[in-house]
Amino acid sequence: MAGFSLDVPRLSLLVSTLSFLLTLWYYTNMVRLTQQLQAANTMNVLYADYSSAKTLAALELIEDFIERHGIDDYPFAFLALRKQGSEEGRSIDRSRRHLTQWFSRVQYFYEGGYLQFDALRKFPGAQRAKHFLDLVEPLEFVSRKTTGRKHAGVFDFLRSLYHLKKHSLSPAFVEKVNTLLEGSARRRGAPERASPQPEKRAGEESGPPDGAETKEVGDSLPPPERRFNANPMESVGAEGEEEEVDDDSDEGGKTEERDGNAEEKDAEGGKTEEVKAGEADLSEKRKSGDAEDTKPTRRASEKSEKAEEPEEAEAERRKDRGEEL
Repeated sequence: MAGFSLDVPRLSLLVSTLSFLLTLWYYTNMVRLTQQLQAANTMNVLYADYSSAKTLAALELIEDFIERHGIDDYPFAFLALRKQGSEEGRSIDRSRRHLTQWFSRVQYFYEGGYLQFDALRKFPGAQRAKHFLDLVEPLEFVSRKTTGRKHAGVFDFLRSLYHLKKHSLSPAFVEKVNTLLEGSARRRGAPERASPQPEKRAGEESGPPDGAETKEVGDSLPPPERRFNANPMESVGAEGEEEEVDDDSDEGGKTEERDGNAEEKDAEGGKTEEVKAGEADLSEKRKSGDAEDTKPTRRASEKSEKAEEPEEAEAERRKDRGEEL
């Protein structure tokens, strides 16, 4: 009994150690299995995308283009089509972009830790990477050189991953592309320097702007004539003449302050003040030599004098008769 009691702590320690080792093994296997399942899912997505109709059509289009123009001249043919803006050039450019983006996705998965080199060694593999470098990198170089962008880093990544240093752009090709682009830039800049500047219309160099000319012409025009008399002739009692003066005042605008004061006095003072105002206006008109405006007032004054003379004569005759009787 004593010996059995001494082995119990050792037995519990042994059981705890075995339980820890089993848990560690299970956890390690589960992590590894999860990584493998994730890598398998990622590879499945990449393989399905690479086998899609869009990717196959892009590869076939570039391969047919190379067969028609030759392995040495197809990048320069693509450059010419790109400058022309033709539909074929745009189709080649879309195919180039699609393939470059697919291999860039492979690079992102590898650098992010979702794919290991063992998986990439099988797919896409060195042969597919080599085929991609030979077909697409010249087109990518021409496209990025034309737009002034840096060369894509996916090509250097594939060369480093699969040890494909021999499959790179030759210095002669790079120099030829640079020469063509520089020559086209000089030809494009020559017409711009030789083209004359647009001629200005007559009168724009020496003459003032249109707004200034309009303003000067408007200033030189005489002011519009007033349609009302500055010193209107007030009538002695004819209502028709008063209405004509009012109409003239309405058409010409606001009358002067003196005319307004004269009208107020005529309305308050009656016929006596009207006669005085008429005589005052008559004297002013005589000074200015306006004979036509003074005729109505002159006739009115003569009629009043003639009307007063018979009354005085008749009064004298009545007086004489009374004396005789």
